[in-house]
Amino acid sequence: MSTYTDTNDQDVSSPPVWTIGERLEKARTHARIDRDEMADRLGVSERTIRNYENEAVRITRSVIIAYSVETLVPVDWLIEGATSRSRCFLDAEQLSFQLAA
Repeated sequence: MSTYTDTNDQDVSSPPVWTIGERLEKARTHARIDRDEMADRLGVSERTIRNYENEAVRITRSVIIAYSVETLVPVDWLIEGATSRSRCFLDAEQLSFQLAA
């Protein structure tokens, strides 16, 4: 049995592996939020959003949490590329705890 490869000759029999910056960008675009809008929501510049997504700057836990809140994408997926059914989304109590830490 042969393994299907896409047009870039990449093995597609296993899930894709993206960097954290790529996952941030995919979460944002999946939520149909452009960089300018995400920048406004996070209180940073569009260039900062671009730098997060290109991993040109350090991505802090608070940035990951903010992306999760704005895009409704699980924190676990943003960090690891995987989700745990038991911890998919932050609730308000967890969010206030995380932001206070």
